[in-house]
Amino acid sequence: MVNLRKYFPPDSIFQHKTSCCSWYRVKENILLLLTQLVSLIFLIGTLYGILGNDVLPGTEIFALLLLAISAYGGGVLAGLIRLPPLVGMLVVGILYRNLSFIPYQKNISIMWASTLREISLVVILLKAGLALDPKKLKEMKLDVFKLSFIPCLFEAATSAVFIHFSRLTCLGSGFHLGYVGQILKL
Repeated sequence: MVNLRKYFPPDSIFQHKTSCCSWYRVKENILLLLTQLVSLIFLIGTLYGILGNDVLPGTEIFALLLLAISAYGGGVLAGLIRLPPLVGMLVVGILYRNLSFIPYQKNISIMWASTLREISLVVILLKAGLALDPKKLKEMKLDVFKLSFIPCLFEAATSAVFIHFSRLTCLGSGFHLGYVGQILKL
């Protein structure tokens, strides 16, 4: 095994990286910020090169870019107060849509707003699903089974009874329609 102490004496700069008094962490954060700013400038330049004037202020793409940047900033701010970054991003999205003095909020169409809402729901559900403990799920397999199938069964039964008593079809076809409604609702 190589002894690194003979190559790096104790007063070396590498020994001071982890101390709380060093400028290493500050320098690391500044370099990270500069890297993100340069990446953002290159992204805007690439979008302008491809799309032309559709990226300039007052357009829908610029409003979406501004929303993404401010959501990232909200996530960083939420992380500073020890909240999950997703909470900060959600707060920025809610404020962006509901505050009328934000100049570019009217440039985002309803189609893009609903698409972004669905994407954020998928991200939230993925993060929640990845945080599940598989060992606990195996221990509670009967409860998991009940929680996943009982609501589906009750909704299908409710649909079947409603369709049957409204004289649209028989009870068996009502259950079929209830299950198809469950699939289409997903």
